[in-house]
Amino acid sequence: MLQEGFQILRRSLVLDHALTSYITKCSITTTSAKWVKKMPDRPKPPPEEEFTEVFLHGSGPGGQKINKTSSAVQLKHIPTGLVLKVQEHRSRSQNRKLARQKLAERLDVMERGSESRVAVKAEVKRKKKSSATKKTKRKYRRLEEEKARELEEAEDDDLAEDDSPEAAKGPEPIEHYIKSRPLIFRAHFVFFLLVIHARSFLSYPPFSLKMSASKLYTLSPSTSLEVTTSNLPTTAPSLIFLHFWGGSSQTYSQVISHLPTHHSISISFRGWGHSTGPQDPSAYSIHTLASDIESLIPSLNIADFILTGHSMGGKVAQLLAGRNIFGARLKAWYY
Repeated sequence: MLQEGFQILRRSLVLDHALTSYITKCSITTTSAKWVKKMPDRPKPPPEEEFTEVFLHGSGPGGQKINKTSSAVQLKHIPTGLVLKVQEHRSRSQNRKLARQKLAERLDVMERGSESRVAVKAEVKRKKKSSATKKTKRKYRRLEEEKARELEEAEDDDLAEDDSPEAAKGPEPIEHYIKSRPLIFRAHFVFFLLVIHARSFLSYPPFSLKMSASKLYTLSPSTSLEVTTSNLPTTAPSLIFLHFWGGSSQTYSQVISHLPTHHSISISFRGWGHSTGPQDPSAYSIHTLASDIESLIPSLNIADFILTGHSMGGKVAQLLAGRNIFGARLKAWYY
């Protein structure tokens, strides 16, 4: 009884293994055999008595094995007069085998034309290349269509925004826009205006735009700073502009002209513009310039302020912020 059970179990295991192998074999078959076009058989070389064989010296790269030995093979098919030379390899035996194969293919093309194996393979290769080219064209055409569709959607969104009630009210005044933003944003906005108007600023003659008032503040017998102010102080922080190397208090005149409601102050460092300074070259370091601004600010009669500087002026503003002399009065600084 026990032996019969073992035999039944062995048969079931063998059957299970056979079924698993069959399923695996079928699962890896991706294309039905009836849909695959059969490639023509490889042509066989003609009989040896139909052609003559000659061994020649090769030519071209390959060294002495090619140029000094008779490794090249030349076959002449007597019935057709076809002559074929092969020197693909440095070995004569490999060249003999390859020469017979090529001779068979040439004769097959002459006999069967477009139905020969070489012609069929060339046609398959051409179709694959053509299919790949069409696929690439479809891909880029689809990308262009998607891009055009995105542009159309963006234009539709812009038109929808223009028709909205908010757009009908008109643009927000720049003064209200600036006042409604944090103080640190105001300093960024000032620099943004400077970048926008840089081209128009450079097109003007030097210092052609006049600001409200300029005054010299004396710090020492040899040093006085030119200070140009625009508009009266308000509850908003005053804007103090520090120029770059080669600039003056007039450097930011184009920017300040776009801030009609802000109290703006532009300062010429010692030795620049109408400011004066000592003859000692070592008296013009960043630390000295920062100390001048530090001594000047109490004389300006302002409460809170924002420092905005570019290049050399930015370094001075950064140094003043790092010293933390003015505490909460310095609301923001921008380099």
